[in-house]
Amino acid sequence: MALFAVSAIAMVIGSYLFVLLLAAACVYLPYLILANSDSFSLQIGLLFLFGIVIAVAMLWSLIPRRDKFKAPGMLLDRATQPRLFAELESIASALNETLPSEVHLIGAPNAFVADRGGVMGLGCTPHPCRHHQASPRRGNANGLPDHSAAMLGKVAWSSQSN
Repeated sequence: MALFAVSAIAMVIGSYLFVLLLAAACVYLPYLILANSDSFSLQIGLLFLFGIVIAVAMLWSLIPRRDKFKAPGMLLDRATQPRLFAELESIASALNETLPSEVHLIGAPNAFVADRGGVMGLGCTPHPCRHHQASPRRGNANGLPDHSAAMLGKVAWSSQSN
């Protein structure tokens, strides 16, 4: 198992080095042609210019982006859904996992737990809605069966029409 982890890390590092070398080649090879030519031609100048543009785009793609959290559905709380939270606690304890800090209702017959935060999945970043606590955002989403989502829509629609 450790061999797989080490090989995965080596492949990530290798891919970053490959992109760095490729970006350098996009700039350096047209520069060599430009420096060794007797006269300046538009084609060589454009090759050098577009080599710089492509190299910048490749280097920009290496920078990790911040993952912005968008709530997948309506936030549920323990006070209004005690049976759901009791079930989640029993599942979490059976699996020896921590209970998610947030539970959302989604309109699909599905459920998932997601850990959010950190840089490239490592470490924690402060969350703006939590008074800047340095903890990852661990959330759960539980889905309604299809017919329940349709009924929920009918209830919401009929309550709005009154």
